Amino acid sequence: MKTVLVTLLLFTTSLLQAQSNYWVSFKDKAANIYTISDPTAFMHSNALARRNKFNIAIDKSDLPVCKLYLDSVEILHAKVLASSKWLNGALIQADSFKIIENIQALRFVKKASESFKTKSVHIQNKFNYTEEIVNKKAFDYGDAQNQISMLIGNFLHNKGFTGSNIDIAIMDNGFPSVDTNEFYQDAFLDGRIIAGYDFVNLDDTLFDNNNGSHGNSVISTMVSFKEGELVGVSPMAKYYLFSTEDNANEGLREEYNWVLAAEMADTLLGVNAILSTSLGYSNGFNNASENHTYEEMDGNSTPITIGADFAAAKGFLVVNSAGNEGDKTWKYITAPADGDSVLAIGAVDKDKVIVNFSSLGPAVDGDVKPNVCAQGRAVYGVSKGGKLVTINGTSFSCPITAGMAACLWQAFPNKTNMEIFHAIEKSAHLFNQPNYEYGFGIPNFEEAYKILENRFEEQFLVYPNPISEVLQFFVPMEFKEKTVEVIIFAINGKIIYNNSFLASKRTQEIHLPKGIDEGVYYIHLVHNKKKYKAKLVKM
Repeated sequence: MKTVLVTLLLFTTSLLQAQSNYWVSFKDKAANIYTISDPTAFMHSNALARRNKFNIAIDKSDLPVCKLYLDSVEILHAKVLASSKWLNGALIQADSFKIIENIQALRFVKKASESFKTKSVHIQNKFNYTEEIVNKKAFDYGDAQNQISMLIGNFLHNKGFTGSNIDIAIMDNGFPSVDTNEFYQDAFLDGRIIAGYDFVNLDDTLFDNNNGSHGNSVISTMVSFKEGELVGVSPMAKYYLFSTEDNANEGLREEYNWVLAAEMADTLLGVNAILSTSLGYSNGFNNASENHTYEEMDGNSTPITIGADFAAAKGFLVVNSAGNEGDKTWKYITAPADGDSVLAIGAVDKDKVIVNFSSLGPAVDGDVKPNVCAQGRAVYGVSKGGKLVTINGTSFSCPITAGMAACLWQAFPNKTNMEIFHAIEKSAHLFNQPNYEYGFGIPNFEEAYKILENRFEEQFLVYPNPISEVLQFFVPMEFKEKTVEVIIFAINGKIIYNNSFLASKRTQEIHLPKGIDEGVYYIHLVHNKKKYKAKLVKM
């Protein structure tokens, strides 16, 4: 396994402490020895199967980085640590900035100027969560009863959907003692917990690293299975663990690590696959020049958000914490939660009330964020020492939602990632009146199940509903970047609005004629012969 992974991503583990890491972006893939007409020559069978099942076109982003470009970088005395096909770049190591200047001068290099500092810092309470040991037993789910029943997750479990045949990649900091924790022993011995790769230390020893145990707490909400004490939301799913977060060195390197892990997941995971991440990036990096601004939370700017949207385009359901910044100066969502193809999860308490630390929306382009919420305060999980604890943060509302999404996808394995995404949104209790605290609200997975049974793909979201003179709606993903006709007509067939626009972003806004009478109306979105429709009410 290790040899294969290292070969796939061009890794080397002989690091020199005096050297610095840089990201090099290339202009194109013009010198590639592969072509998209023969994908079997460079793509793994898992990735091909996912593309084939969901009718996803293979394009230039699937091509590897040009080997000629990587070789040229190494000739200039830099060392290639890893390369990203989606971002068309490479993580390299060099011992002088003169080498970087020489690399920048190469005709096919777009940018080679971001240095990832190695200064160590001590970050307290980075993930904004605390652990309190619990010494009690409760219901059938144990102490997980509320966090599962809040989402009506027991409905799916009672139907036998517990995540089987769904692969979930977890990107986090560390996973110490996961291989010996009694809450996960069934899954580990059954081969359903797999060490992917540690992109921080560049090795595959994930279970004994010292990079923190946040990842352990995250997966405990999903895979735990100890009846009467704690049962996770998706105990029968298969988990691939990746370490991408460096607790001691905050910076853009971590975002690139995430993209590299997502690309490895594209190779390792099966057809129906979820990327669940309880991390987020905004400011506070060691090197202040790498900090993001809120204006960059537009779904298109940060490396990790670009990578997350690529992952969604390749068929993954991407689920991410909204962030724990709601009570801080930043207060907004963090990357990659701003991605329009990323299901961003906020946090509520056991009584379904939004918690003060849950990051707020919207995304800069107007997308409703967070998308939905789940329990994120006083969540029950497991410490690395195997103790039942309570934990706080969107770090835990995220895996709870991702795990339930796995159960839903198991029930409808032929649905696409975005059909699962939209069914979860539509099932939420504020779907017709979303806001920037709860997003669309708290999902109901029984309702999501019924939505998918009833061909939800023909519906789309319009709000507010009942309508006012300004109407907003979400464009279905397949219509994005296409010219769409909008038709609104009364129940008697009279057209009150008809216009076309280029769907350049997911959230669109139109101004209706003044003085619309009370009653029922219908809105249709049309591109070519494909039509989406929704019912409107004017009161």
